[in-house]
Amino acid sequence: MRPIMRHTGAMGAVRMGRKSGAGGVYARGGNWYFKQRVPRRFEALDPRRPVRISLKTDSEREAHAKAPVVAAELWAYWEALEAGNGADAKARHASAVKLAKARGFAYRPAEDLAAGDLVELVDRLKSLVGSGGVVATGPEAKAVLGMIAAPRPLVSELLADFFTLTTDRLKGKNEAQAKRWRGIREATIADLIGVLGDVPINEISREDVLRFRAWWQAKVEKGHAPNTANKQFGQLSDIFQTVNDLRHYGLENPFKGLRFKDAGHAKRDPYSAEFIRDAILRPGALDGMNTEARDILLAMINTGAGPNEIIGLAAEDYRLDHAIPHIRIRPNELRGLKTTHGLREREIPALGVSLQALRRLRDAGGCSRYVGKNDSWSTAVNAYMRENGLRENPRQTAYSLRHGFEDRLLDAGCDDRIRADLMGHKYARPKYGAGGRLARVAEEIGKIAL
Repeated sequence: MRPIMRHTGAMGAVRMGRKSGAGGVYARGGNWYFKQRVPRRFEALDPRRPVRISLKTDSEREAHAKAPVVAAELWAYWEALEAGNGADAKARHASAVKLAKARGFAYRPAEDLAAGDLVELVDRLKSLVGSGGVVATGPEAKAVLGMIAAPRPLVSELLADFFTLTTDRLKGKNEAQAKRWRGIREATIADLIGVLGDVPINEISREDVLRFRAWWQAKVEKGHAPNTANKQFGQLSDIFQTVNDLRHYGLENPFKGLRFKDAGHAKRDPYSAEFIRDAILRPGALDGMNTEARDILLAMINTGAGPNEIIGLAAEDYRLDHAIPHIRIRPNELRGLKTTHGLREREIPALGVSLQALRRLRDAGGCSRYVGKNDSWSTAVNAYMRENGLRENPRQTAYSLRHGFEDRLLDAGCDDRIRADLMGHKYARPKYGAGGRLARVAEEIGKIAL
């Protein structure tokens, strides 16, 4: 019986646009197939004359529905073959990944295959044998057998690729936060290039990385914080591993295990209640600070909120005329929150000097000068407090007011759950109920409010 051939028609036409040769679906033995001649552009790469692909259906309607997808995949396959013959190393490697996938395999470098499961290697070899015993060669065979060398992007190119691949990490960050997130990593890469040079990532050895660690060790011995070095090591490992995994480079990550041991976390010493009352709240002590900066600082004292959380309050988050005046910390267009599990979203009663400061901020229409400029606030306030003797020791910063708030709650015997909720911390034990009710929380803060 001669096969029934159907070219383009009303039922799911197979159209390849300007790229197309004549293609269509046909039935043989009760099953439907897709048929496409190999365009002249790809004839040297694909020996099939023509290409026939089973659509794995006995339904003509389903065959017409599947045909455009098969046609698009076939063109992608041909273009990958063509790219595999090109001179561009990145294009060749990307092509190899696609060609291996078309054969049902993840791309793996040849050395990994040779050291791995023999059965997988045999399966890959078998996949290269087509009908009539024709063995695929050229880019396709090299892709399946992992023989396409990984590209060699430079260190400077690595970061740009990382940013392209990780746009999801900026979700919930405003423009200023996203700029800071990128800037920190740009500075880290600049430090690495300053020590190693802008070399291909394939050529970075463990010895090179240890040289970078030694450079940091010399800085630590001169007084730099070891945790700053550890953050850079972590960022480099993350950048390298992310690009390596998503681009299928198959490289070992040389940045693992570099951290300085027992570095600990630089702890900001909390302000004592006595120092806050007698020095920071002393009449005239903050008069030289601009009004907005001062009120943000005062709002922190009895709420424990971070400066970015106060700066990011929207108009509806100032709930100061309620029976229990409070603020609502939640994600909005002005700023995101640190965690994704909702523990940072909370309501905090406002009392004492913090309530007065928050009312002034609300009446002024909220913060304006420091929106999106949290670092500017920190720089200005910390400088003022340093220059005006408003620190109990050199390790304290404005953020130490937040730690002081938590310590005062602890000293007053505040329930662990309420304290964790107020600080926005994860609560280690199982949660029961909705946490401390607002009146109960206000009562606890009232014990320590200044």
